[in-house]
Amino acid sequence: ERLFPWSREPDEPPAVEIDPRRAFGKLVIAGTGIPTEVVADRFRAGDSFLDLARDYGLDVSKVEAAIRWEHRALAA
Repeated sequence: ERLFPWSREPDEPPAVEIDPRRAFGKLVIAGTGIPTEVVADRFRAGDSFLDLARDYGLDVSKVEAAIRWEHRALAA
């Protein structure tokens, strides 16, 4: 089973998911196997949203959502 937490509104399209069959159950960008942690680490290292989106073949909005979720995890 997959879990789709939402960030703003319940009807918002899922940006991230938790699936035990992907990345050992770590939080990943929805529809990919890309862990949000990896994207956020690269952002903290200096990569821009646009660079990350281009490298992973994603919309910038998905990259932003991944980083937002990781920021929440660090703040908790």
